[in-house]
Amino acid sequence: MALVLAALAGVFAWRWVEDLPREWTSEAQVEIVAPVAEVLPLVADLRRWKEWSTWNRDSHEDVERRFLGPEQGAGARMEWESEDSAGSGWLELRGAGASDVEYESLHFGALTLAGHEEHGSARRSISVVLRGLDHDYAVPGSISVEATERGSRVIWRESIDLCDSLVAKFFSIVTFESIARNAHRKLLETSLEGLKHRVELR
Repeated sequence: MALVLAALAGVFAWRWVEDLPREWTSEAQVEIVAPVAEVLPLVADLRRWKEWSTWNRDSHEDVERRFLGPEQGAGARMEWESEDSAGSGWLELRGAGASDVEYESLHFGALTLAGHEEHGSARRSISVVLRGLDHDYAVPGSISVEATERGSRVIWRESIDLCDSLVAKFFSIVTFESIARNAHRKLLETSLEGLKHRVELR
């Protein structure tokens, strides 16, 4: 009887784990006192992301970056590699319009959400690394720049799917997914604050 109950408990536990969320979409936005024409070039050129993004992938000194394809528009591509702070992967623009860009990035073997935020002279790191069985993580996203009465509103969205890797199921059980989700949203927010600072103070 005990074995039967244990087996039933195992089945129910596995079904519960299968139903736990392992994907999400993070979004952040910021208002910038500048026209779209001044903001969009910083978004549409991957070489210029280092001027405002707080992601280690985009701005950290120990990351090796290679830029391929056109400077802007569909096909523009950045490849990055780091032993420590940002892992490795690529980000490629799939489309670019008069007010937005769409892209996909692929993180090889690990999803690294690493960056920093600054408050005056204080600097705090943001870092979450999801590793699991050489699983590659595709991260599609978009950045849109909308005209407003005071200037521009920038909206950044990214989606992450941890898929069905064993590590994803483990993270779901220990609620690590919520930690990763919060770190992801925070990186989008701090990066957009960096964009606002870059545009308004130049």
